Amino acid sequence: MTFRDNPIIYHIITDRFAAPPGDAACAAGELSDTAVGTFHGGTFAGITLKLREGWFNALGVNALLISAPYQQILGWVPGADAQFRHYAYHGYYALDYTVPDSRFGSAAEFGELVEVAHERGLKVLLDIVMNHPGYLDLETMAALQIGALKDGWRAATPNDYFTYLDVANGALTDWWGKEWVRADFPGYDPGGDDDYTALLFGLPDFKTEQPNAVGLPFFFRHLKTEAHDLPDSSVREYLITWLCGWVRRYGIDGFRCDSAKHVDPASWLALKRSAQAALEAWRHEHSMTEDEPFWMLAEIFGHGIERSHYYQFGFDSIINFELQERLQDYCDLEAIYRRYAERVERAPRQGIVSYLSSHDTYLVQQEHPFATATALMLAPGGVIIFYGEETGRAPSAYRLTDHSQNTRSNMNWRSVNWAACVHWRKLTQFRARHPAIARGAHRLLVRSPYIFLRGTPYDGDVVIVGLELMQPYTLDVQGIFADDDILRDAYGGSIIQVSNGKMNLPTGDVVLLEKI
Repeated sequence: MTFRDNPIIYHIITDRFAAPPGDAACAAGELSDTAVGTFHGGTFAGITLKLREGWFNALGVNALLISAPYQQILGWVPGADAQFRHYAYHGYYALDYTVPDSRFGSAAEFGELVEVAHERGLKVLLDIVMNHPGYLDLETMAALQIGALKDGWRAATPNDYFTYLDVANGALTDWWGKEWVRADFPGYDPGGDDDYTALLFGLPDFKTEQPNAVGLPFFFRHLKTEAHDLPDSSVREYLITWLCGWVRRYGIDGFRCDSAKHVDPASWLALKRSAQAALEAWRHEHSMTEDEPFWMLAEIFGHGIERSHYYQFGFDSIINFELQERLQDYCDLEAIYRRYAERVERAPRQGIVSYLSSHDTYLVQQEHPFATATALMLAPGGVIIFYGEETGRAPSAYRLTDHSQNTRSNMNWRSVNWAACVHWRKLTQFRARHPAIARGAHRLLVRSPYIFLRGTPYDGDVVIVGLELMQPYTLDVQGIFADDDILRDAYGGSIIQVSNGKMNLPTGDVVLLEKI
């Protein structure tokens, strides 16, 4: 079984996850800063610590998805409706793709993170952006000597921020420059009205679709960077070279591609091919025998499980946005599972990856953490666990127009809901052992209580799942298991023997039967 057959991904925003004991940002094992929009102090070393402690192996995931590690803009920009100072803690406001952001840690610390993850059998995926760099912020302008700042800019507030920016000053071309980006500034081409050229949330738009050669932007001469001129290279080729540098240097296994529909498809296909070559070169250099292909996941906001043209351009899977909404309405799980399993069977190489909570939408309702976890972890296709779902992490309570800030609270290491955590671990470990959950044919056995089978005939992996079994139930398993076969309930621990073509199922909200 390969990773792409059963992706179980743990999504981390590095800044909000963990820091080592003794770190200034850490108090009694947990990040202490809770201000909206700022860097809270989570680091690469904090993730490595949790790797060494066995957190992710105990949970049962097989990949870490880490927020972009590269250099972000240096300062802040006004948040929505000028309600807060918005820093690039999340990794979506890139400045220099070639070096780690020191606020997350050093290159050596990032390398150690990847090495330790690989030692523990985990893939490492990076959340990357090719649609846009970060906003033009005052702190970055000062550091890079872009001479369009007005005196007194350090006193700027979210309400008067833009009064300190001299937009008529020709020095703004010393930023990315019109050959690289579209932007809402004099001297730059404006954004268009289509998905590929629009300014997403007012961010500058990389001209990835244009084939003309460009030089390295002027501002890089003021950075401690590994970027250099690439003769006869387009914007697309620079970005691909920079992003694939992480694969070539560290052995990154895959990318989550943010805002995928806002980048021309040819750029994604070119990225996939270059990333595959970079991974093969890294494996050869490190005498690795693994041959699993580089993996790419597309984030296309609002996409469901439908088959779309995006799969033709290097994407192995696409994030499924519909499950989160459907589970909030307590819909018919059988209808969802049957539909998803049929979709996986029809197009097994066009993957879907579902989630409960997201940094862009909301966290699932805390009133039903067990039922929603169960629904996700038994869903056909791949799954993403957002950091803290397994611990009962609560959202922040900021009163903001930008509600997504509330989804990015600090990991709750001091207040783990251990009952919920054990529940997640049992489900995830069961899923990890049985690719049938992700790829198998789905068969309803009993409507009430709800009992179903998943099976993959090519490897004989067959499991039976029962939900909300309020009383013992005798299940006919003729043609599924033979008499004297022994099964174990991976959730409750019961041992069951098949007799006369039947099994006596135990009671429980969740029953996970596997043959032993």
